[in-house]
Parts: sequence; structure tokens; C-alpha cells
Amino acid sequence: MPMNDNSLPIRDQIEALIIRLAKASKMYSIYQSDHKLTGDICIQLFELLEKILIMRREVTIGIISDELAFEKKPFLETSAKVSDFIDRLTEKGLKKITFCQGIIQEEIIKFIDIISEVAKHKRTFEETLQQFEKQNIIHIKIGHISLEEEELLLSGADDVRGLADKSFKRGVKTIDRQLQNIIDNKPVDMESIRLIAAALVNCMLVNKSLLMMLTSIKLNDEEKYIHNLIVCVFTLLQAEMLGIDRKYFVDIASAALLHNIGILSAEKTLDIEEIKKQDKAFIDGVIQNGVKILINTEGITPLAPLAALEYPIPYKKSKQGNPIHNKGLNLISMFITISRYYDRLRSLPEYQKDSGLEKIYEKMMSMSDIQFHPDLLGNFFNVVGLYPPGSMVKLVTGEVGIVIQNSIVDIHRPTVEIIYDAAGREYPQPKTLNLLERNREGKFKCSIQHSIAYNSKYKIPEKVSK
Repeated sequence: MPMNDNSLPIRDQIEALIIRLAKASKMYSIYQSDHKLTGDICIQLFELLEKILIMRREVTIGIISDELAFEKKPFLETSAKVSDFIDRLTEKGLKKITFCQGIIQEEIIKFIDIISEVAKHKRTFEETLQQFEKQNIIHIKIGHISLEEEELLLSGADDVRGLADKSFKRGVKTIDRQLQNIIDNKPVDMESIRLIAAALVNCMLVNKSLLMMLTSIKLNDEEKYIHNLIVCVFTLLQAEMLGIDRKYFVDIASAALLHNIGILSAEKTLDIEEIKKQDKAFIDGVIQNGVKILINTEGITPLAPLAALEYPIPYKKSKQGNPIHNKGLNLISMFITISRYYDRLRSLPEYQKDSGLEKIYEKMMSMSDIQFHPDLLGNFFNVVGLYPPGSMVKLVTGEVGIVIQNSIVDIHRPTVEIIYDAAGREYPQPKTLNLLERNREGKFKCSIQHSIAYNSKYKIPEKVSK
């Protein structure tokens, strides 16, 4: 015999509660509150909630990056099924809902009525809160949390800098765990991957300059898979710059995190030097294997295997028709290709020298319309800059500083925090200079002479590196 609701684990009961909430809301929007169908679903909803609240004094459901979650873990498949319900809650500013012991059926009916209402204008969270107070709903508490707070809930960190850093560290461990799953013939855990993706999305929306700064600092990080995290960040930045709807960001980030899973799983079992000696047919087979793994992964969107298949294809080769499906390359695949190539160049010793960033720019621009879509390559450097945040640069004055914010107006003129004077002495108090500023004659006050490599003379400021 099937288990009744009360015999299920708490997480399964919460998932059942979400489904009933969504169903009740849909019924209300169609039949209104006095219809028998809406009355029946509200009774079922109340009975289930009563059983749950016997075990817990209160339960909280939250929305993390457009997915419903309980105790920091999202319900991936259920969220996809009730996306309209999530949109309805988000529109009203309800990012957090807490049900408390003592709730009565009348409160449930009023709650469903409020969240299902189609208002003449978009209600603010404050207006929704006033409705709750007016209706005397005291055992259902609602909250509107900021992006910063949302990610704090996810990571447990206490500052935005900590959020990004912790997301990177957690991401490295998560990717490593998924590769071990593949070796052990276990499925990839998309729930964990999407949590990392959501964390990086939120970090970007909160402070993209800080996140880019972290990618520069992480270049010298010896942890494996850090490359995937950096590619993910650069891919998201390109997507935001082109105005892609944010509701797709977690899918985009997940695809970027997993784009080279075939290669990574091969490296997990084979020596890297041995892989380098293999021919193209072997590498193609490894990539195809990664695509198959993703296709067979539960809860994955079609974007991830498509990007895994397309990212190695040069733009020029696809212009006459994609060799895979006779269409142009997917936009996200091309984002990933650019991000991946840029980060690979930055990690090579020959580019980790003075003027290395300028050489990377020249190298990639020379491959425009061959390896990369020219417009997308331009978009990439507009958002990342010639000198990404976290880069060390020498000014024409001889002073040295760190880039803290790039400029989409002129990629050669970011905002720099000047740390060292022309003699290499550290300033007691760093000064900030926007290189777009001009003097009275209309000339730029200062310019960058060239990028410089981190070395013993010019160290990364402690407030940035920690």
C-alpha cells in the first residue's frame, strides 16, 4: 500500500505542499473562492499543512534564483512544473513564506486568494504585506529578501566578498564530486550544480566588478576545476551585457560549469600528458562521451549538452552551417568558447608577464571571424575590459595600481586604485582614479602604460586577496 503523507520524509511533504499550493492558486485564478473545486483543494492543503506543523513549529519555503527551495535545497523538477506559480509569488515580492503552528483553514483561504489575485497594477511587497495585515493572517509570514540575503542564505558567508570566494571553493568541490560520480557510474547531481550556478548568478548581480576581480586573483589558484568557475562567470557577464532574460541565467551558468565534463572525466582517470598525445579522434570521442553523460542526466536542460557539443567548433567552420545540425552555433556555446579561450591564455606563462593582457587582446582580436563571432568578441571585451578588475597596471606617471572597475565607454580606461608611487613605495592611503577623467584642456588626466604581472615588488592588496 502507498504511504500516506504523514509517513513521508519532511522534504517530500514540503514538496507535496508546494504542488498543492500551486494547484490551489491556479484553481482560484480560474474559478474564484466560492467554487467547490477551490474549496476542496484548500481543505486538502490545510490538512497536509496541519500534519507538517505537528512535526515542526514552522516551515519556511523560499525562492532561490527562481526555484522553490526548502532548507537551502531547491526542488528542481517541481519548480519547473510550477514556474507560473513561482512567477506569481515573485511578482508580489514573496521570496520567503513561513507557515506557523496555530494556522486555521480561513487563513489558508485568504492567503490563496491574495497570491492568486490578478491586480490591475503590479503590487509592491509592502502592498501585499498590508493585505495580510488587513485580512488578519497571523500564522503565515511573508518576506521579501534581497539578492545579497538570498545568497547569504545559500552560502552562510557574512559579506559579498566572502560570498564569491565561498562560491568558488564550493564549486571546485562540487565539480570534483560529480566527476567521481561519473567514474563510479553514478548520476551527475544537477541539484548541486544548480546551487553553485545560482550562487554565482547572485554574486554577479550583486557586484560584478568584485566577481571579476576574484577571477583575476584565482588565476594562480592551483585548485583543479577553477577554470570552469571562471568560464562560468565570464559567460554570465556576456549574457547580462546582451540583455538575456535573467530567468535563464542559472541554466546558462550550469551549462558553462559542465561544458567540458567529458575532458575532465577523462583527466580524472588518465594522465593529462597522455591525453595531450592522443589524436583528434580520441578527443572528439571524449567530448561525445561528455555530451552523452549530460543527455542522460536527470533534471538537466537541453542547453548543457548542446554547449558541450558545440564549444570546440570554430565560428568560421559554422558560418556555412553548423556541422552538427546545419544551423548556426548556439549563442551560449559561443559565449563559452570566448570565455574558455580567454581564461586559457591568461593562465599561460607567456601571458603572465608585463603587457600580457594587451597581448591577449591582440591575439584574440586577430582570431575574430575565424575562431570567434566578431560581434560577440567585441561584446566580451566591452564587459570584461582590456584590463579586467583585479589586474595590476602601470600608469604613464610610473605609479602602479589595481583595476577596480572597467569602463564600457572605453576598455582602455578603467577605474584604478593607485597603490604604489613611481619609486615603488606603497602609498599610506591608496587613491582612486577614473581614467576617463579629463583636465581643463579636455585631455585625459592619466593613462595606462601597460599591464604588469603580480610579483614580489607589487603585491596584491591584502583587502583584495583575502
